[in-house]
Amino acid sequence: MKNKINILIKTIPIFLIRFFFIRYYWGIRKKALKLFGLKGINEAIRNGTIKRILVTRSQCMGDMIVFIPFLRELRRNLPDSYICVLAEEKLGIETLDGCSYINKIIKFKSEKSLLKRLKQIVSLRKEHFDLFIVSSAETGFAYAGAFMGVKYIIGFDKKIRFGELRAKEDTRLLDVCVKFDYCQNEILQNLKLLKFLNFKNVRSNPEYWIYESDKAYMQRLLYNDLRISPDKILVGLHPGSKQSTKCWAPLKFARVADFLIKDFGVEVVLIGSYNEMDLSLQVSNLMKYKPIILNGKTTIRQLAALMSELKLFICNDSGPMHMAAAIGLPVVALFGPGQIAHWNCYQDSENVAIIRHNVSCSPCQKMSCQSNECMKLITVNEVYGTAKKILEKKLEKKDAVFNNKIMGKGVVA
Repeated sequence: MKNKINILIKTIPIFLIRFFFIRYYWGIRKKALKLFGLKGINEAIRNGTIKRILVTRSQCMGDMIVFIPFLRELRRNLPDSYICVLAEEKLGIETLDGCSYINKIIKFKSEKSLLKRLKQIVSLRKEHFDLFIVSSAETGFAYAGAFMGVKYIIGFDKKIRFGELRAKEDTRLLDVCVKFDYCQNEILQNLKLLKFLNFKNVRSNPEYWIYESDKAYMQRLLYNDLRISPDKILVGLHPGSKQSTKCWAPLKFARVADFLIKDFGVEVVLIGSYNEMDLSLQVSNLMKYKPIILNGKTTIRQLAALMSELKLFICNDSGPMHMAAAIGLPVVALFGPGQIAHWNCYQDSENVAIIRHNVSCSPCQKMSCQSNECMKLITVNEVYGTAKKILEKKLEKKDAVFNNKIMGKGVVA
């Protein structure tokens, strides 16, 4: 009982502050600013009065990768603006390392203490941002923008959290309120924010950068330290995912890997975080031919460099799946409980093969599932068959290049 009373004591002041802020202060402030000549947001963009922009994106690696097209198009349309990203997750922050489309990453923490939250907002207020953009899947950030004293806030009318679509309680704080579409790809979802700002020719192609220093490091690791022949076909496997229900069986990954090694003579590389080491070891122990395990041995940028050396990537619905698609690596992606329309690889269909079986309870966001039928229905034969077709095309192209050189037709790029 005491705990419930303490929770109420902590919650009621926050609720009252929010209620007063939305109903009174923010509305009065907007009316006052209009009297003093505050222009509409589109006019402000045309006049070049929006100079400092703050964008939210608090999630991990995959979520941040699919957000890069938004940052690119924002920079392309406002090349002289000062653009910052408000981020929380360590892997998400690392994913943006080296991003040329932003000026700064501002780290924040989801504090339970009201005083600590206010302290963060005060520090952001000192930045004097003109525009605050609340990306999809964020919760409660419009309040922060209002307390920061920004001139304009844009965001969505709804939010998605763990697969559940919820109406936002703070839409009255938004100067531009965009309709959220649960069935639209995440890349296109966020780009709608820019289209509402009348930005023209907004491009949706995903991308990720590879630095020469990271590529040189990875080539030394693969071809010098691990003594892999440069002529070997490298195939990457990622048996993990942040959500265990999205993981295909380790034994099935092992079988596919063995078939590829036996039939094509490939070198299999297992990747993942250090926390997924046990999973990779499990796959390795179930294999007849031993793979190379690189769990936890690369930064995110080095992982991109590693992927540039691969010819094929087989994975679950995960962050590395989005990275592989972004750099143009052929991907065989295994989908189960996730919302495929929203989170599938946004890439050329020739480079991405999605394997998925419809079941009555899909999509869902269960963190545990006794049957996990959606993943169990994916067979070794269909994954291997899909991978085989991709590799055969790769080998045909390689042979065509070789024959053109032999016959004096020039080098094919």
